[in-house]
Amino acid sequence: MSRRNHSSRRYSLEYLLARQPKTLRKHPYYQRMIEYYELSPRLRNLRISRRCYSLLNRATVDPQNLKYFYRTYRLPRDPFFPLFFLIKRDYQKKQVQRKEERTAFIAGKMRSLPEEIIGFIKSLAVYEQRLHRRNQYPVWSALIFPKTKKRAREYAYFSILEWVALLREYCDHLEERYPAHTTAYSDQLIACFILNCTPDTEPPFLPHRSLVNQSYRMLSKRYHPDRGGNPEYFMKIKWARDTLVRAC
Repeated sequence: MSRRNHSSRRYSLEYLLARQPKTLRKHPYYQRMIEYYELSPRLRNLRISRRCYSLLNRATVDPQNLKYFYRTYRLPRDPFFPLFFLIKRDYQKKQVQRKEERTAFIAGKMRSLPEEIIGFIKSLAVYEQRLHRRNQYPVWSALIFPKTKKRAREYAYFSILEWVALLREYCDHLEERYPAHTTAYSDQLIACFILNCTPDTEPPFLPHRSLVNQSYRMLSKRYHPDRGGNPEYFMKIKWARDTLVRAC
């Protein structure tokens, strides 16, 4: 369809109502609005332009400007319209409020993570900014930072091995997107995380060998199988030490 034909399309109010969120029906004035529509043959037969449809759907017409809205789009001065705008604006306000509450909840959950986890997560965002030509971190936003309350709650109970698996997935995506990020540096990043050695975001990136060995000694004692530690994680600690020592 050409742009001209698309812009000349006409919409019915029935079409508009059918595409509204179902939660609008819970509004105390919703049923009254529907009654106005159903009792008016003119509203049921009305066809509106794409621009008019957009203004209604986004509820961008203020009450004091309704008279101009009626005049511009040759609409009947029916109580349906102010009620529709009222209901849609109330819905939009609740959506904004829910988003703010969700953002605050996620931020609180992220702040409650161990400091070494928080520090490493932040360093990943800074590192990706250096790789991205516009100083952004789209992979980090998509994979690392939680979008939902459920995911934020899950982070609170992540084991070290689950963090390592998430980091490996993140690094795999970095390799696909950024030619400058190599498999070798993916291994080094993961090794830094395992040994609690947050990498620098500026060259030479990697921690000093003395810090690597110090972290290895401390963690190997804590997670050695003979002391009741997790054998799988103990092997990852040894792998991390060897990976960073070779790179330093």
